[in-house]
Amino acid sequence: MSPIGLALVASLFGAVAEGGDVLFGGMHASRSHIASMMPLGLRLAKENLSVHFVESFSGSSFVYPPNITAHLFQIPSNPVHKKQLTSAGWRRGFGPEVIGELFAVGDAAFLDMQKLYPRKIDELLETKWDLTIVDELFGTAMYGMGAYHYERNKTPYIIHSTTTILHAFAKNLGLGRPVHHRPSMWFPYGDNLLYDVSRFRMRLRSAFHALVDTFGVDFLAQRYNIKGIDRLSVHDFDFHKAWTRSSYNFHDDLADFAFPAPISNEVKNIGRHCPTPKPLTKEFRDFMENPSSRGTIFIAFGTNVDWTFAPKHITNAFFEAINEMTDYRVIFGYNAPTTNITVGSHVKLVPWCPQVDILNHSSTRLFITHGGMKSLREAICSSTPLIVLPLAAEQTHNGASALAMGIAHVLNKFTITSKKLRSSMKQVIENDFYSKQVAKLQRIFLDRPVPALDEAAFFARRAIRLRSQKTTHKIEGAFLNWSTWLFLPLISFFVILLSILSC
Repeated sequence: MSPIGLALVASLFGAVAEGGDVLFGGMHASRSHIASMMPLGLRLAKENLSVHFVESFSGSSFVYPPNITAHLFQIPSNPVHKKQLTSAGWRRGFGPEVIGELFAVGDAAFLDMQKLYPRKIDELLETKWDLTIVDELFGTAMYGMGAYHYERNKTPYIIHSTTTILHAFAKNLGLGRPVHHRPSMWFPYGDNLLYDVSRFRMRLRSAFHALVDTFGVDFLAQRYNIKGIDRLSVHDFDFHKAWTRSSYNFHDDLADFAFPAPISNEVKNIGRHCPTPKPLTKEFRDFMENPSSRGTIFIAFGTNVDWTFAPKHITNAFFEAINEMTDYRVIFGYNAPTTNITVGSHVKLVPWCPQVDILNHSSTRLFITHGGMKSLREAICSSTPLIVLPLAAEQTHNGASALAMGIAHVLNKFTITSKKLRSSMKQVIENDFYSKQVAKLQRIFLDRPVPALDEAAFFARRAIRLRSQKTTHKIEGAFLNWSTWLFLPLISFFVILLSILSC
């Protein structure tokens, strides 16, 4: 090999072997957001990078793999957040007004972290990180620490959208997305309610919700909920600056299959990856492989959903419906007391279950879920059709996306009955359209020239290498003010012109 070739090989292997320190941080008290960021963290750990996670929590923390360093901050429970995770999720119809509430929760948590653990915060601020990864939604602590390290050390950072990006932040990137191109994050609860962009009322609702959540970020959060960031002496922090200075925006969102939208070279879709299933234990395997069964119905609503607070009409609907599905095996992830519950021998109630492993078993025919982003991805990865019962957050949007993709039925948590649930179960299982559609979607989902997490690792490495240099061309539209973005000068010109002409 020529000297030049040897030099190139040496430089390549040197770049691969070069280490570095990466700091992740997610939304307060959200193991779900940490779990969404973890695949990227584990992939970067394979790049010889030392990966760290900051997590604040009030109940129990995420269980971290051995090759990930966790910086844990246990703080007092926030009553607003606790209510949202318990009774409100079952009984309340969530709208864009919660944006302000949740940024306030994140800010209060960051203030508690600094008050209760000043030395740990100082250590995180004094460490020279090579890259920070910020959780887009309500990750106040990491927005602050990312800005701190960028301003003092020119440390690059990436914003990770663990779910559908807010319109406020899409505007900050200058993506030029119409506010009505997809259902809002707060799409109404309804039975199989399909978003139809040709309907004025649906467009109006999406546009209104986009403006309200933008108000929640740009006015409420910006003015009142960055006190924790101010205490770091990052006194000029604002979300627009945070987004325009970021190296990249990593997306987990899957809604582009249903509602395509403009992106830029800053946006990298890294969510198209699948977890590796493990063999089931004998207990689950024997139950699911019963020769008299026509297949398995799997019900799981994630780690944050507490069935103890579920309204009676919902629990009655579920137990009455599954008790009648005697031709199938039913595994129900039910984390509430079962003392007064009677189910048939075809039903297995468990407080926790290996979701990925059950979904990938050959007998699984249907997945009933709340519609979280990871659950939607795991259903697509395992080619399992769904019934979605959205509870909170962006789950109504995810349900509308799954419905538009043709892989699910969606039911309303306020009006669900055993008859509706049983009818949907039979339709989704017995109509092979759904199983064929999700299998087709799975092939498209994974059909990439480069695996999604490998691409993410490449761009993370690129951000580290370039540091304060621009990693991408910034869209000029990202720097337009609100009046220009809404065409107010142009509208004003025509209003004045018409007024003059009418005189």
